[in-house]
Amino acid sequence: MVLASVPNKINYVNPKNAVLFVLASSVVFSTSRKMGFNSWLLEGKPKTNSEIYVQNLGPLLLIVGVFLFWVGTNAVHMADLNQSYIPFWATNTRSWFVFTAGFVLIVPGHLAMDFAFDEGSLPIVHKLDDVDEGSLLVVYRLDGNTFKELTQHFSTQFDIGWIARLFETPLLGLIGWFLMGLCCFLPFGVTELTIQKFLTMAVCFTVAPVQFLLVTPALWRSDAEAYRKWSFIYYGLMVFLAICTGISHGIALLLSIFAIGLILAGQRKYMYDERKRGHMWLTKTPPTINPNPQVYGLGQPLYLLGWILLCTAMSVPM
Repeated sequence: MVLASVPNKINYVNPKNAVLFVLASSVVFSTSRKMGFNSWLLEGKPKTNSEIYVQNLGPLLLIVGVFLFWVGTNAVHMADLNQSYIPFWATNTRSWFVFTAGFVLIVPGHLAMDFAFDEGSLPIVHKLDDVDEGSLLVVYRLDGNTFKELTQHFSTQFDIGWIARLFETPLLGLIGWFLMGLCCFLPFGVTELTIQKFLTMAVCFTVAPVQFLLVTPALWRSDAEAYRKWSFIYYGLMVFLAICTGISHGIALLLSIFAIGLILAGQRKYMYDERKRGHMWLTKTPPTINPNPQVYGLGQPLYLLGWILLCTAMSVPM
């Protein structure tokens, strides 16, 4: 199977560069797992559950590396437009922006907030007015302590804590979803404006606040009822996004539906079985930390594979 591109030409991804991602993932995994390099090989003892990191960059590097290797080994210099192609890199500009939105902003932003909360950062409560009684309370970010401590551990000469604290806010995820929505119109001026483009953009703009301002804070508060309610709305929006993304293109529709299924299945697996403050934190009284977090769980790989397929479907011009 070869890859589609603009007429008669395709971007070439060097498989050697992709292998670097795969090799780097093994290093990250070894420092995050219980039987890691520093603990098991050097000290002869496993890490405790509090010392392992479920939200590490290992799955991201591994899945993206394998994907880039597949793209590189299947790329062609001259495309035969009479053949059927999986539409990776359908247009250069659109694809770069879509994958930037997904894998530079949305996914890392989501995992960074989960990592910070699992490692002990606390939610910050904001009042929308100055009246104590009956005032509306809003929770949308964490206190920033986890990433501040990480930066202080690795850099003592420069005060970059204010940058690190941005990772404990929904800023990256919100920007990513807004960029994803704007990508519906790329490449500008090539295709006419359609209802599909505006609907897809509207769904992307709606998913962002629902995911990062309603679903995630409900978990932080251990509010199972609110989490369930907003999660159902989030699931519905994601399914609607799959339909809007591919309704005018058969391959894009197949990829988007399969992608949303993988994303939601991965999030559910990750939430219920793998992360430290997940299902037990939400449903137990008092909130309980998962005694058996999983570094090598299936949740994150399914989630990341789903995002690759979703970005691929979004790369097809509407």
